[in-house]
Amino acid sequence: MSAAAGVRWGALEHAMGRASDVPALLEAVSHASGSQLRRKMNDLCDRVLHQGTIYSASPPAVHELIAMSATAGAGDKAEFYSVLVEFASSARQAVRDGHATPCCSGGEPADGAAILGEIAQARGQFIRDLESPEPGIRAHAGALLTASLDTDTAAVQLVRARYSVEPDATARLLLFESLQRVRASIPGWREFLAAALARETDNDNRRPLRHAEILEWNSDAAPDAVHDLIVLSVKAEAASLFTALHALGPERELDALLDTFHACESRDLLLPIAEHLLRGVFQDERTGWEEISFSYLAEPGKEAAANQDWAGRMFKAIFKMLFLLLLAKLLPFLLRRKLRHAGEANAKRVKNVEYWGVKGPARELPAQLSADQKRVLEAFCNKPGLWFHRTNLWPLFGLPDSPAALRHFITARS
Repeated sequence: MSAAAGVRWGALEHAMGRASDVPALLEAVSHASGSQLRRKMNDLCDRVLHQGTIYSASPPAVHELIAMSATAGAGDKAEFYSVLVEFASSARQAVRDGHATPCCSGGEPADGAAILGEIAQARGQFIRDLESPEPGIRAHAGALLTASLDTDTAAVQLVRARYSVEPDATARLLLFESLQRVRASIPGWREFLAAALARETDNDNRRPLRHAEILEWNSDAAPDAVHDLIVLSVKAEAASLFTALHALGPERELDALLDTFHACESRDLLLPIAEHLLRGVFQDERTGWEEISFSYLAEPGKEAAANQDWAGRMFKAIFKMLFLLLLAKLLPFLLRRKLRHAGEANAKRVKNVEYWGVKGPARELPAQLSADQKRVLEAFCNKPGLWFHRTNLWPLFGLPDSPAALRHFITARS
């Protein structure tokens, strides 16, 4: 740890104040492995990568982590590299966005540039690990080689070559995300996407490829490409779909959103699709739509009982926690089964979806609905799953909150 010893840690800062304790944390990381390494790494990151924020102590810490990763075994190297990828992400954000409030992702641009510089100096190590037997190491090595937007073309071509022959689907996905970041350095990006789509059979990987294709072609995107993205996104409940559809332009975006709405059976995805449709056809210019809160509504007849016997409920909660801990120790497969059943039960519960950050004046509803407005509202009436959850979306647009009332509204304004 000679490099760590030469750093004036007391003059640097991390999330908790002065960084005098970082050498001891680094020392603990250097002697750990397996699950213990993850715990020690978490202790370190609580200081120098706290909630995605980097500090002046972060660049020298990254320097030491890279040195440790060079001699780590395969499993431990994957842990080191995944943490370094997180450092790189926060460093890019710091360089791009400037100063960040502590405990918010990013940090000081100078610290971000220093971290990216440390990663760039280990280029040779990451190039070698593109050929690692471990898929996770190969994928993270590619991410670290493309950590900076100005990565040299030779390194980008090596990552592209690795992607083209990568047999592991998860690794391919991570490598493609890395290549997207530096696509300005990839000549013939459209041809690259077409070739990748021709080879790719994994739907989780085809979705981001289609997404990138549509963002590249915008309003000239092929209808088959849009249809494929819609089908893949609906199956995966991918809200990122909206970015790609917006790139199609207003007219094609509306048709594509309606196609998505008709194809969707997920109650959780139907509502955001409806939100985007309403904002489009009513030309809503308010901001803050991304500020949303969720809560589960009490089942009928149980709300009053939930307010009684709080001491008994507290005892049951403690008992349940101890029971789950016991299951985790003795019968992990039973715990997984219980958690799966809990997830299935939650899927059947009614949620209250609250748009609480919307700012700006709402447009006045027209006395007579346009053809597109009628088309959208009629689609809502015919989709029972849309009305399963409760939401304040309807009053935000001055619309009724039930299919029957909405049908009456449509008739009155036709």
